[in-house]
Amino acid sequence: MVPVLGYWNCRGRAQPMRNLLIYTGVEWEDKLYRLEPLDGPGRQAWADDKKDGLGLHFPNLPYYLDGEVKLSQSLAILRHLGRKHGLYGETEEEQCRQDMAEQQYVDLMMGMAHATQETKAKYLKETLPPHLELFTKFIGDRSWLVGDRLTYVDFLWYEALDWQLFLDPACFEDFPVVSDFVDRFENLPNIKEYLESDEFQKWPLFGPGTRWGYKKEDMRLRFPEVGEAIIRSTNQKRVKKASSKGTTQRGSRASQAFQASQASQASQAFQASQASQASQASQASQASQASQASQASQASQASQASQASQASQASQKRFRPFTI
Repeated sequence: MVPVLGYWNCRGRAQPMRNLLIYTGVEWEDKLYRLEPLDGPGRQAWADDKKDGLGLHFPNLPYYLDGEVKLSQSLAILRHLGRKHGLYGETEEEQCRQDMAEQQYVDLMMGMAHATQETKAKYLKETLPPHLELFTKFIGDRSWLVGDRLTYVDFLWYEALDWQLFLDPACFEDFPVVSDFVDRFENLPNIKEYLESDEFQKWPLFGPGTRWGYKKEDMRLRFPEVGEAIIRSTNQKRVKKASSKGTTQRGSRASQAFQASQASQASQAFQASQASQASQASQASQASQASQASQASQASQASQASQASQASQASQKRFRPFTI
């Protein structure tokens, strides 16, 4: 059995763990419980699992199951993963820096918890800059928070810093050390490919009970084109709901606007492919049916072999998404 990380279908407290597991390249299952509808199967599935306990001392989300290891509480899980995968401070100095960085991250997140679209101006002016100044001094000329070695606290801080960009995409302009840290993290092996893939869920950050970080409109500042597309899609659905009681299905790992963008690109690619095939067909000479059958058989076998090889390679690096 592969390890299982269970959480809601949002970034939240689990995203640093997802990033860490992606970075290590191990195989694991990303078990997602749907946040909505509130009376839907995702909520019920978690209620059932929580009642069962799953062997956890403190049943909660996120949780991590790996054989006899059964953990809840996000920082406990991250520390375990850090130790297991060599992403933990080795010397006393490294461990002290690691512990301080972890607790400073907690302070930053407590401050951000009060940031909303209405109060973000005050947060961006008075609360966030002191944290970024302290981060800049702490990391200094080091590559990572404990020194030249990557540890689990870097995964914590990257996620926290990335969230700030949804409040103001330019909030790091006066803090080049912070920007460099973010860029360095985003170019790590496996992380770069993951963040650019469909598997990475940009949104939502939190659940529907929060004042900010769940509504799709909150994406507009950082991703204007995606936000506008989402708003148009939402407005269209509201019109449909006014005339019928249809339900809206939400993608498990990507926003509807992102799926629409993919569909548009796929359509363009398909049209281009058809035009190319038509041109090739008009130029190509007629081949015998036996030759075509032979070529088709060879192509099919080659395609199956290629797909099997790709799947084998992917299973070594990618996770298994499973949404309830």
